[in-house]
Amino acid sequence: MSHSTIRLTARRKSRLWQLLLAIVLIMVIFQILRFYQLGRNDMLQSQSFSLTRAIVEQSATAALPALRNEDDDALHEMANTLIQNPAIFDVAIYDHQGILLATNTDYTSLRERLPELTTTDKETQLSSRVAPIYDQQEVVGFIQLTLSYASLQRDTHNQSRQLDDQIRLALLFSVIAGFLLSSSIRRGIRDAGRWRPKSPNKQAEKSPSENPD
Repeated sequence: MSHSTIRLTARRKSRLWQLLLAIVLIMVIFQILRFYQLGRNDMLQSQSFSLTRAIVEQSATAALPALRNEDDDALHEMANTLIQNPAIFDVAIYDHQGILLATNTDYTSLRERLPELTTTDKETQLSSRVAPIYDQQEVVGFIQLTLSYASLQRDTHNQSRQLDDQIRLALLFSVIAGFLLSSSIRRGIRDAGRWRPKSPNKQAEKSPSENPD
């Protein structure tokens, strides 16, 4: 019983190795993109936490003058100004004893917000943050903000998505350019070998002798 074997020429072996190398490189590129996206998500989450902390602390600082003057109307106006930010849903300001002084006009209590505070849906999930209001290192009140991390991340996420698209496009162009360059180099080497001039020694061996007998 005869066994048939497949024999590959040197050119086919070279092309097979090139194909395998291209597949490995593509897999590496996709793995790099995957790790990049995971790192980007961690970065966005860290940025949203830092931005939330900054918003709450700046709001506490802004509330101090009105709190000193016991101006509840000014605190109420400040609360309404803060919720103009799409990421801020509710604002409440308390004195140092925890007595409510002012809120925004359409304030919703944390108890009523409980379903949104406990949901696992990142798009609708809200978070409550409280910061003390200091006056010369003495706590004179508190400010509580109800925020949406999804709203805070939306602009940054859109910018990151545009950057991802640009990176993918650049990688695609680099793969195409590498393929075209490789094909061009192989074609040039093949043409150079085809049109290589014959050596003078070989021409002399094939030409008849010109010396008389």
